[in-house]
Amino acid sequence: AADRVLGRVGAFVGADLGYLFRFSDRDDALHLSNEWESTDVPPHTALSVRMRRVRRKDAPIFFETLAQGHAVCVDDVAGLSDQ
Repeated sequence: AADRVLGRVGAFVGADLGYLFRFSDRDDALHLSNEWESTDVPPHTALSVRMRRVRRKDAPIFFETLAQGHAVCVDDVAGLSDQ
């Protein structure tokens, strides 16, 4: 069900990709729980593997943005660092 909703939201906002993460206090990290890709883009398996676990120390701006109640939007995923 979450994948379907993520796809609907992604299509509505004109996104190519969508990710849903869950936060873990245990290791202070975000863990990828769901992902969606538009049929118009090739699969981004390498990206989803790279983003399976995002630690706070590696992406403090993401965590700060989420803590403020905002979504994190990335215009060009190719520009993300490997960390």
